[in-house]
Amino acid sequence: MNLIKKENLKPIIVLSVICLMVALLLGALNMITAPEIKRQAEEKANEALLVVLPDGKNFEKINITSDFPSEITRAYKADGGYVFEASVRGKEAMTVMCGVDPMGKIVKVEILSESETPGYKDKVFPLVTGDSGKYNGMSSQTLDAEIVSGATLSSTAVYNAVKASLNAYAAVTGGEQAGGEENLTPEKPAPIVSPRSDEELLDLAKALVPGAENVSEAYVWSPPRNLIKLYDAGDKGYVAYLITLGYGDIIANEAFVNISKQGDIVAVNHITCVVGHDIGLGDFAKKFVGKDYWNMDSVELVSGATGTSGDLKSAIVDAVRVVVGRSLKSEEKLKELIERYFYASCIEKIELSENAPSTLKALYKEANGRGYIAYIVTIGSHSKAPESEVIVYFDNFGKIKDAEILVWTVGHGTEPGDFADRLKGLTESELDSVELVSGSTGTSGNILQAVKDAIPFVPTHFPVYRVIGIAAIAAALIGSVAAVIIVKKRRSLK
Repeated sequence: MNLIKKENLKPIIVLSVICLMVALLLGALNMITAPEIKRQAEEKANEALLVVLPDGKNFEKINITSDFPSEITRAYKADGGYVFEASVRGKEAMTVMCGVDPMGKIVKVEILSESETPGYKDKVFPLVTGDSGKYNGMSSQTLDAEIVSGATLSSTAVYNAVKASLNAYAAVTGGEQAGGEENLTPEKPAPIVSPRSDEELLDLAKALVPGAENVSEAYVWSPPRNLIKLYDAGDKGYVAYLITLGYGDIIANEAFVNISKQGDIVAVNHITCVVGHDIGLGDFAKKFVGKDYWNMDSVELVSGATGTSGDLKSAIVDAVRVVVGRSLKSEEKLKELIERYFYASCIEKIELSENAPSTLKALYKEANGRGYIAYIVTIGSHSKAPESEVIVYFDNFGKIKDAEILVWTVGHGTEPGDFADRLKGLTESELDSVELVSGSTGTSGNILQAVKDAIPFVPTHFPVYRVIGIAAIAAALIGSVAAVIIVKKRRSLK
């Protein structure tokens, strides 16, 4: 029987037209919304650029070449000038963004990220950033270092970022490089020697953690200058022995600090305090008890002795950072960090299967249903201790929305820079293109591999519009086949 007749073709054509209409409507909807979504994304990205280049328009990213200073991590050209992002080092890693006008003069400087000690950065940042920043209007020919006495590391880092930005401008335009053969580099201080014997130090450390079954010295790879010794007290956490020097290299502060494995300060024994005048620190050290790395700013320095108290505060912050780098986060602390960095809250912890990678320590479902957060820990090949801790925010389709490096332990002082930012917006297949951190390819490579290993265990959901489209097509095909069968059946009954 010939089924290709007018009566048989009619339902097939009707259903095909319906399918085509649905596809066209979905395509039209995408065409209407896509430009607006792109525009909003571009506006959000440009907000940070407009801070340092308010008159800038039509920002375009510039490829970083070998002609650029090594500090430059991102560069943009716009109608109205250029924007350069530099990764430099003060006491810690710092990211600085500089706007440069078409004539090669600094428009404005802003600090994007930093971990500087509050007492020091408060002296520097107001001086060099914003509308009245000291570098505003300077060019390669007029650049003059604004090095702040008492905050040399922080102010030097900003100067190096500004100089790198001006030299990047010169690389783009073929202009003159900023003066000076090298960046400013503070002299490396001599190591601090404890006046006490190892036996006396161990006894003082044990006295701060009564009930600890065993207290022994812990090895610290590349410790901060003021952390003289670190003792492992088992379940009681760690005890840090700290010394800071005053004028004439005399010992200004000597203290033992008991820090829990989660980074909370349990107890402090401030055994030596020497201030160059009659003002003492009183119970200043006790104010740290109950604090952790993320709320140290609430501890106010001692008026009239800001140098001595600020140095002690800086030393305690460094010690806590070391401890945090050796210990995994508690679930409570981890949820706090997720909320802080991603503005997301978690309502459900997902049970991991037995074949999940050892680097994937926890996986959470985001409260608003917008995605999942993975807690990833890598282990150093030499120390066998936590090398890095990372939280990664995935959307419902397996794409990385955001990432944050909580701990980065490298023995030669290399910082992660914008490595976490390089992961944003990528899917599993795109991660192979991520550039590793020069000088820390092992650490950054381990993070990248751990993220790849975690992706198969992150739940994904198919995009709704694709589900609708596929369902419409499937329904049309099924309807077409059914119509043919029905028509054929009716014909056979006649």
